[in-house]
Amino acid sequence: MPINWDRTPDGDAGHRAPRANAATPGAVPIVTGAGRGIGRATAIALAEAGFAVGLVARTAADLEEMVAVRRDLHAHPELAFEEHRTAALVAAKLKALGIEHRTGVGRTGVLATVRGARGGKTVLLRADMDALPIQEESPVPYRSQTAAKMHACGHDCHTSILLGVARRLAPERDALPRAVALPV
Repeated sequence: MPINWDRTPDGDAGHRAPRANAATPGAVPIVTGAGRGIGRATAIALAEAGFAVGLVARTAADLEEMVAVRRDLHAHPELAFEEHRTAALVAAKLKALGIEHRTGVGRTGVLATVRGARGGKTVLLRADMDALPIQEESPVPYRSQTAAKMHACGHDCHTSILLGVARRLAPERDALPRAVALPV
């Protein structure tokens, strides 16, 4: 089922509601940002920009992919400006989705752009991907494989979610009201 990217005609420019994403059969909800969703201000800004704000993962397969990426990144943390493996993984996922991207941005960053067919101003959604110099002591199977480095900050999750957003946007690019920049 395609996403309806049109604004709702409720006449209230400050509170345009997203359309029907929550009613998508088989949708799997994703919660980000300290367990509170993307946040009211972000949701309103995206809705005002013409985007339907709703679920990132539409299927169990989408969710499984995001969890797998997050666990892989969590097991292989890299400090700031050392994220070569992480950047390569992000670039490979973007390439598989057919999304244009540049690597080496700010040394190890990746900048992806999903171009909407209708033009207009660009919306930017960003994530960090660096880890912290902390020894992980949790017993989870995907714990850090690197001594004195771990994703205690949630950037592994941020990167996984941004790739989930890219996965959602890629097939809908012709219906997008504008371009979406996805820097990691």
